[in-house]
Amino acid sequence: MKNRIYLLTLATCLVAFGVGCKAVQRRVYRPAETVKNYYKYMEEGNADEVAKLLYKGSIERLFGGMDGLRKHVAKESESIKKAGGLEDVQIDSDSVHGQLGTVDITLKTRKSPKTVKYRVTLGWGEDSTGWEIMEWDDMS
Repeated sequence: MKNRIYLLTLATCLVAFGVGCKAVQRRVYRPAETVKNYYKYMEEGNADEVAKLLYKGSIERLFGGMDGLRKHVAKESESIKKAGGLEDVQIDSDSVHGQLGTVDITLKTRKSPKTVKYRVTLGWGEDSTGWEIMEWDDMS
């Protein structure tokens, strides 16, 4: 009887610890960090790291698969480099509502005085290890 109580107590503690870790992880790894990393990898032309930050369904839906994503990253990386690189990835707002996050950003390149504004929507899946970018809306 005592062993059952100990096992039940241990199981309850482990479940509570797991839930607590997930909650802390969501607070530590804000959606804004994912967006900043996305643009860092995009500027570098690192399609494999970009893919890790995208919602898997978005890769197929927006780019037609990994080959399309690689072409897109190469094209965008070249465009960013021609503009002198990213001078600033400014986070205008960062919010989390349950499993969804929203980040409003302003991008500025070194050679262009024009800024570009986006609203990025991210999701946190149950079996996910972090925030994943689902879609962008141009707000310029």
